[in-house]
Amino acid sequence: VRGHNSAEILVHGTTGSDNVVNYDDGPNSLTSNVGSVIEGLNPGSVIDVDTSGSIKVAGLIEGHGSGSVVDLDAGTSFTLREGGIIAARGTDGLIDIHGDDIVTIESGSAVVAGARWDSSSGTPVVIQTAAGADVHVTSANEMLIKGTITSSDAMNLVASNGLYDYGDDYFSLLPDDGNGDPHYLAGHDKFSILLTGTLTTLADDALLELSAPDDIIIRGNIDVMGQDADLLIRSDLWVYHEGFISVEDNVRIYGGFDDALVATGGTDSNGSSVYVHATSRINSFQTASSIDIFGARDVDIYGAVVAGGSIGESGVTWAGPDSSLTVDAGEQVYLYTGLLASKTVQVNGGLPGANDQGLSVVVDTPGGLYSAGLASDGSGGHVGVSAQADVEIMGNVVSGANVTLNFDDDGNLLGKTFDWSDQASDVLVDALGQAYIGGHTLDASGSPIETGGFVYANDHIKIVGGADASGIGVLVHAASEIVTEWPDSLIEIDATFDADVQGLVLAGGEVVR
Repeated sequence: VRGHNSAEILVHGTTGSDNVVNYDDGPNSLTSNVGSVIEGLNPGSVIDVDTSGSIKVAGLIEGHGSGSVVDLDAGTSFTLREGGIIAARGTDGLIDIHGDDIVTIESGSAVVAGARWDSSSGTPVVIQTAAGADVHVTSANEMLIKGTITSSDAMNLVASNGLYDYGDDYFSLLPDDGNGDPHYLAGHDKFSILLTGTLTTLADDALLELSAPDDIIIRGNIDVMGQDADLLIRSDLWVYHEGFISVEDNVRIYGGFDDALVATGGTDSNGSSVYVHATSRINSFQTASSIDIFGARDVDIYGAVVAGGSIGESGVTWAGPDSSLTVDAGEQVYLYTGLLASKTVQVNGGLPGANDQGLSVVVDTPGGLYSAGLASDGSGGHVGVSAQADVEIMGNVVSGANVTLNFDDDGNLLGKTFDWSDQASDVLVDALGQAYIGGHTLDASGSPIETGGFVYANDHIKIVGGADASGIGVLVHAASEIVTEWPDSLIEIDATFDADVQGLVLAGGEVVR
């Protein structure tokens, strides 16, 4: 089907009787098979498909030239099947897809606006063909994205409440983790958005937005490649991330917040509003870029999060100064990974929930907060931990240094090298409950132990502890180290109740091993 200026397909009376093809999900109004073509040939052309039943596309639907529009509205489900392509590659093109039931972009299919994919090198590479092309996809219920969606400008994906149960045919089939335990999503059943494919935007100053009332589950990749381009992920319920997020400028993730960014209290069954899997990476690349992660209740982060730099084999290469990273939880922040930024890293924990053991913030032994101490105005770096109740820090907190990891030939960690900034940088740990530099964790055999934590800055460290039932406001474990580097540097320990300092506190020195 080809039209110079328009191609219109209207199907308003699908009953399901005497159909040429039938599907399990109800009456089908339009099936486009492999090899079929629906095209608008002139600039400004409009392809308009409006049906009462489902739309299944395995062929090509493309609006050619600048300003062309592809508008597909399914009365029930919309499915882009394997091999299917929907394209508007010209300047200011628009692809608008809507399904009144669910929207599925299957593996091996593609939605492409203002771009094309080149596989001549053996590896698919996206190439922008024209500026200003947008993609909008909306679903009346859930949305499944297993293929690719690419735009040279804005991308907006909006789904509603999950309707169907995917427990048996998807979540129960996920592999166990490396320890033989069930996958975190085992036992799950519904969602608003499930991404296992790839989303890519190319334009400068563009926004890629995923918004939904129920779970947003990301098990694929998101690439926001334009200068000053941003990513927003927001769910009324919770956000799960297990993949790679790569964004040039700002990343904002809200789990348990409505579209006015007011907390709803939404979580999964474990009380988590944002969960970042251990195999994940969240990375912004520009100078002065930012990553903000907000959870209405718990935020659990196991995968690396880096603002304003590129991750290498032994550390981070910074794009420049002023990048920042914030993690904020209504109840507890739990870190089993590193949070890194060139200037500011801030972690805020709220009032702990019933399953949080009274802890607002936990930095477990592999966890860490790292500021390189790079500010364009010379003000230095800052690492802050603020808690409405108790804090346990068992990992590393470093402000004012770029940290390089040193490995032997077998990949074993030998130690860390600190490349100190010449800008005065500080650490502030401020707890209304007990501030514990150290904490409770498990040893290699899984037995509970207490261990130390490590806090370093080039200029200033302040540990503030409040009221605690133990009578100890600040507790420093015997294996802990609190160290400032510069000769005139300062360490302050301020406790409303007792301060019990068993570990090393060294102002203006260096620990040599």
